[in-house]
Amino acid sequence: MNINLEKKLIRLAKRIQLSYKPNKVIHITFLLYRNKIISTGINDKRKTHPSSSHPYKSIHSEVDAILKLEIPSECKKYHITNIASIAQKVTLVNMRIMSDGTIGLSKPCKHCSRLIEQIGFKEVLYTNIDGGFSNG
Repeated sequence: MNINLEKKLIRLAKRIQLSYKPNKVIHITFLLYRNKIISTGINDKRKTHPSSSHPYKSIHSEVDAILKLEIPSECKKYHITNIASIAQKVTLVNMRIMSDGTIGLSKPCKHCSRLIEQIGFKEVLYTNIDGGFSNG
């Protein structure tokens, strides 16, 4: 991912944090297709199914972004109509914006990592403790 796109995503994530949960830590996931955002997910306290085996029983930003994904119309003309068929062309970017606006570590949890691996995204990036991005 190029530096201009990184800066754009960080600015956008900080704006989302200010409008959605000011002064609170927020996890945000962007799904990118050809460097364009095709879905955005945010950690949400909405509960998952009551019998879920997931220990947190809330919607993580990665899952939220995947659930909200809409396949770009340019893909549909090539009969790419579901997440499995487009995943190899999509980059997942996971970010944590701290309450003071700084960048924090946002490596996906083991449950989300398993889902991300099963789907087969082209690339997975997450913010690290240095305020940059790491590959996952």
